[in-house]
Amino acid sequence: MKIDPKVDSALHVIKGAAQSVLGTKLTTGVFGEGMKGRLTVECDIKPTDEQVKKIEKAANEKIKENVSFETMKIDRKEAEKKFGDIIYDKFRVPDKIKEITIVNIKDWNINCCIGSHVKRTGEIGKIILKKHRFRESKKELELSFEVIDGTVADSETKDTIAEIETIIAEKELKAEIIRHPHRAVRNLQDHLELHKDKPDHVLKVLCMVSKGKPLAVIASGEVEIDTKKLCKIGKFKEVRMANKEELFSLFGREPGGVDVLTIPKEIPLFADKKLFEKNEVIGSAGSPYAGLKIDPKEILKIRKPVVGVFAVKLPSNIQKRLDLIKEVGEEIVQEDELIDILREKKKFVAYDGFEPSGVDIHIAQGLLRAININKMIKAGAHFKIWIADWHAWANNKMGGDLEKIQFVGKYYIEVWKACGLDMENVEFVWASEAMGKKEYWKTVMQIARHSTVNRIVRAGQIMGRGEKEVLQASQIFYPCMQAADIFYLNVDVTQLGMDQRKCGILAREIGPKIGHWKPIVVSHHMLMGLNQPTENSDEKDKTERTIALKMSKSKPDTAIFMTDLKEEINRKMKKAWCPEGIADENPVLEYFKYIIFEKYEKIIIKRPEKWGGNSKYSTFEELEDAFIKKEVHPMDLKIAVSEYIDELISPIREKITNDPKIAKMREKIRTFEVTR
Repeated sequence: MKIDPKVDSALHVIKGAAQSVLGTKLTTGVFGEGMKGRLTVECDIKPTDEQVKKIEKAANEKIKENVSFETMKIDRKEAEKKFGDIIYDKFRVPDKIKEITIVNIKDWNINCCIGSHVKRTGEIGKIILKKHRFRESKKELELSFEVIDGTVADSETKDTIAEIETIIAEKELKAEIIRHPHRAVRNLQDHLELHKDKPDHVLKVLCMVSKGKPLAVIASGEVEIDTKKLCKIGKFKEVRMANKEELFSLFGREPGGVDVLTIPKEIPLFADKKLFEKNEVIGSAGSPYAGLKIDPKEILKIRKPVVGVFAVKLPSNIQKRLDLIKEVGEEIVQEDELIDILREKKKFVAYDGFEPSGVDIHIAQGLLRAININKMIKAGAHFKIWIADWHAWANNKMGGDLEKIQFVGKYYIEVWKACGLDMENVEFVWASEAMGKKEYWKTVMQIARHSTVNRIVRAGQIMGRGEKEVLQASQIFYPCMQAADIFYLNVDVTQLGMDQRKCGILAREIGPKIGHWKPIVVSHHMLMGLNQPTENSDEKDKTERTIALKMSKSKPDTAIFMTDLKEEINRKMKKAWCPEGIADENPVLEYFKYIIFEKYEKIIIKRPEKWGGNSKYSTFEELEDAFIKKEVHPMDLKIAVSEYIDELISPIREKITNDPKIAKMREKIRTFEVTR
């Protein structure tokens, strides 16, 4: 997992601070995720709370000095001769590496490091030590920290601050800008920490768009905007959040940079009534330029916003439903529209579709699909599974034999039953049922008429095809048909893999143009294949990368199938890509995250006492953390994942192979020609 440059830089600063205060020795582990991190160092004594505070103070003083990070590539032997082998700490560098990178904060810290760093310590921001733990048995000290994102104020920042200060002075407002003496406040995280128990005292500015025209909404606290109420108050037909490009062009600011005092006067301003019940709010939350502490009533001196009640907290039942869907969706387009649906409907229609193809079902198609669909059902979905037999025919699956494709579809249904799919709330719909209906083909034609050939070719990802692949004429129909499926099924929410998102976006773009609606697109994670990821990827975007790495039936050694025996699972996992201490694009860890921890409250990594004995983990994050710190060896991880996966699919495998009906279907399918 790649560590943020500011967090990586903070690790060096904290190590130097710990050495100056406690005389700590070598680093034994590092971790970083987002703007949080953890440093583990050798330490002979348990520090007092006062000593830990001194470490934090020393680290932040070094940041204020704004000294440079010196990085240099140097011959390994020369570096060892010049600096000694302490530059490696407890991390082993392979013998084949002949040139290393040295990172040096003069008279503070020097290390061999392959990470990315800031140019000067002042760019880090501020370090807050969240907690510490001393491990007596290992004589190790763990320091967990958070970086409050910040940079030395630039000219644009100073200009914005000056602009707001001028407004405050001219209007004699009861307001002040809060900032550090050497930099502008960024993200206000340091000040929001003081208000963590008072979320309603945080001011936020929401930049929105109605029919291409901008408007701004100010509200307090952790609230959602009821767009229907806002439309009624403002007499709008449609309101949505502005995207990044619109923010810059309409508001003249990057996302998060709009401050309530700098909103252009020509842009309509709306304010939630409850905002004015506060004596003081701090904000604008998320602004990278300035922090403003103000009495909300003072805003009325400079602007006359339309005041109304349109900000609401989500009821707990809706929040729970939303949280379930967010567990499934790696991406949701758009979340605010999804919230509206959850408010309006106790039961909404969601769908997933599949092409019947191949001889066997792998674990992502079988067990993981059942996990995701069951979560959607728990969130209130009436779930429709679209058996896309004609689409598979158009895509030349199973040799282009429609009868064989339909037989495979019936087999898939039996496998999902065995996987524990909530059959009472699932409706199976065959695409062939729609093919004789005039309205379906009318929708296909309307979508085609509103699309260019290039637009349809770009959507070829949904067939597992690249833009440069030669397509049959039938495959040009495919995206138009899949978009039409959504409207034929009356779908509120599409719940497909990330590789299918372009079809959902196509339906959102064209739906309103042909008298339909914009479906919500919930795209789930695509489980990786077990092979080593490609290093020099040419993929243009995240979706293409996902498709390149996803599990595939055409590469059987990189996938676990629902009928794989224990020995076969062990063999495949033994060969699986799982580099020590690397969590990013690690398929073995993915099995734990997306499957095993969905089925078990805690897991046990078994190993001999001489290697530390068994270890227990209650969350995936705990396991991932231990793996990154190299407390869990890749082979121990592989052995554990093999045992848990075999335990999960064993009853499914027995059902498939021992049930006379299913076994007979499977044997027949194994005689079919399989084509990509």
